[in-house]
Amino acid sequence: MKKSSKTFWGLALIAIGVILALNALGVVNITLFFPGWWTLFIILPCLQGLVTDDDKAADLTGLIIGVVLLLACLNVISFEILWKMILPVILVFIGAALIFGKTEVKFFSRDSSHKDYKKSTKKIKEAKIKK
Repeated sequence: MKKSSKTFWGLALIAIGVILALNALGVVNITLFFPGWWTLFIILPCLQGLVTDDDKAADLTGLIIGVVLLLACLNVISFEILWKMILPVILVFIGAALIFGKTEVKFFSRDSSHKDYKKSTKKIKEAKIKK
C-alpha cells in the first residue's frame, strides 16, 4: 500500500474515532449514519484514487456515480430520474471514451503468421529482456 493511501485511510479512521468519542462523552452530537452513508464506500476510495492513481478515468467515473447516488439518497434528485438517465449517460461516456480515449482496440488472430501478432510478441520479448 502506498504511503499516501495509508495516510489517507489513517486520517479517516482517526476522524471517525474522534467523532465517536466526542459523541460518547456528550460533547457533540454528530450522526455518522445519514441517508446514503453507504455511498461513501464508493466516494472515498475514488477520491483517494484521484490523488494516487495514474489512470484517473475510472476514479472520476466512480466519484460521479457515488455523488449522484448520494444526492438521490438525500432526495436532491429523484431515483426515478436517475434510472431514466442511466442508459443515456452510459452511452455518452462510451462515445466520449471512443473519441477522446488513448486506447486503440486492435483485433488480430493468434495465428503466428499474422503481422500484428509477430510485432506484439516481439515487443513483449524485448521488454522482458530489458528487465
